[in-house]
Amino acid sequence: MKTHITTLNNMAGTSALAHRRVLKVAQALGCHEMGTSYYHLQPDYAKEIHKRLDGIIAPLNYGDIVIFQYPSWIGVNYDESFVDKIKSYRDTKLIIFVQDIQKLMFDSEQMILDMEIRTLNKADLLILPSKKMHQYLMENGLKDKSVIYQTIWDMPSDICFEDHAIKRCFHFTGSFSRFPFLANYRGKTLIYQYDRNEPERKNDESFLWRGYYEQEKLMYELSKGGFGLVWSDDEYFKRYYSMNQPYKLGTNLAAGIPVIVRKGCVHEEFVIKNGVGFAVDTLEEADEIVQNISEDEYRQLYRNVKNIQKLILDGAYTRKTLQDAIITVLENSCSEVENKYDTKLNITVKNNADTLDIILKNKCSIARFGDGEFDIIAGNSIPYQEYNEKLASEMKAIISRQSDEKFMTCLPDVFENQDRYNEACRNFWKGHLQVYRQVYKVICTADWYGSTFVSRPYIDLADKSSVTGYFEKLKTLWDHKDVLIVEGLTTRSGVGNDLFDNAKSVIRIICPSRNSYASIDKIENKIMKYGRDKLILLMLGPTAKVIAYHLYSKGYWLIDIGHIDSEYEWYKRGALEKIKLPNKHTAEHNYDQDIVFEHDPLYESQIVATING
Repeated sequence: MKTHITTLNNMAGTSALAHRRVLKVAQALGCHEMGTSYYHLQPDYAKEIHKRLDGIIAPLNYGDIVIFQYPSWIGVNYDESFVDKIKSYRDTKLIIFVQDIQKLMFDSEQMILDMEIRTLNKADLLILPSKKMHQYLMENGLKDKSVIYQTIWDMPSDICFEDHAIKRCFHFTGSFSRFPFLANYRGKTLIYQYDRNEPERKNDESFLWRGYYEQEKLMYELSKGGFGLVWSDDEYFKRYYSMNQPYKLGTNLAAGIPVIVRKGCVHEEFVIKNGVGFAVDTLEEADEIVQNISEDEYRQLYRNVKNIQKLILDGAYTRKTLQDAIITVLENSCSEVENKYDTKLNITVKNNADTLDIILKNKCSIARFGDGEFDIIAGNSIPYQEYNEKLASEMKAIISRQSDEKFMTCLPDVFENQDRYNEACRNFWKGHLQVYRQVYKVICTADWYGSTFVSRPYIDLADKSSVTGYFEKLKTLWDHKDVLIVEGLTTRSGVGNDLFDNAKSVIRIICPSRNSYASIDKIENKIMKYGRDKLILLMLGPTAKVIAYHLYSKGYWLIDIGHIDSEYEWYKRGALEKIKLPNKHTAEHNYDQDIVFEHDPLYESQIVATING
């Protein structure tokens, strides 16, 4: 298995230089060059393209990795044909290193972007300039796939400039006509502009054209001191600069000088975190900083830049990006081999009684996780909650934490002694664990868990003889307490029964029955408004878990007690199966069909807030 990387030949300019610098780092990692030569596509290119491509990819074998430095700058039609040719080889892994999007760079037609997206969707992994670029491409049709984000452009070189004076000036590399701010700037800090073409503006106290320098000579000039200016005007910034990797940032840092960047650019966090310059909103602000910075502050910037300079000259960021991409694309190609002989999950779950004792003794908040939550964690939607990546991530974090006397995470008590349950329950959990066994192994790493069934104590038990005593003890949880119920529109917990009759008072916040996570901020704000010094009972599916975790640390007592009403109704009716309740939501009848709400003045008087989806 070999790794190949494309590079652009017979073309001048920054784009070709970027290709060759990445190639230099890649070859040090053992990658093989797959060279392409720039040429103008002819109208009948389709007749000749495959002959050209056959020659370019001649070294390619089945199972190899290809890193395509995109775009080729030959044409979007060529790029798609090249990718199709690579993907025609069995088991070939394609990494596309996106260095520019032509729609953004040239503000070209939407049709061009559509073609680019179609090409990118064929990659096994993308290297993208930024998360903002990723979001933009996703909004325009990019499919969900593995992504590595580029940190910065390296400038691999054996030459390191280390002597820098304290100079109060800006260095800017770029075309005068392309960056209109150069014509309007009138600050005290002189801008040195480097470009081949003489600008329309004459040299003055704020602006000085220096002409064109080859790369190493340019870096030498920059290294004499001053601030590298990485800037653009509003329209170009919004369309391009805020998403893409500017080559000039790496050039300035490789020369050993600090930088000024515009707030909102790709590198704002990098510059601030590493202390290699400043992020500002305006050139006036930049001018003021450079004019007033002390010499000691200036020297500290140089010391910080020196550390980053070494990494850039060594090609370290590009090397890491390529290595991470290769590792990820190969690991993604592996498939899990289940150990069918390892049937036991080493997960400890306390029984219902012990779980309830912990809650009562410590006023402990809880979050209960069941099959629906694990469906979402695994990337699936459920009837009342669409998959949401952030929701899944938050729930995984909660499950992985250690429980304590203030917050307890609960799991289904099904990892041993399943004879306690009826046949339907046993069969369900057997199938569930076969599907999600590996998910449980990976994220259920705490020493112990409470029981999710603390609020599901009736219908699934084979022996229901002790349930009456359990419900009596459970109801002491809210005995003579002020209770806030947070539930879905169709839940109506306690309506039509005596479940909460022993509470001192009951008020309710009514939330969306479906996709309530989208309203989590509104829900939490209402809970904080009405829930102080109350027992808060949450009946809101996966969203309840996150709310309980968010708010317990703020001093609220929250019990995720979903489906308690259905269990209590079945218990009161002596049901032996999960019969549907006619007047409200029923557990496991998740689509809420044919519900007929009965007028209940008490219930309606308890509602203090309603949150619409």
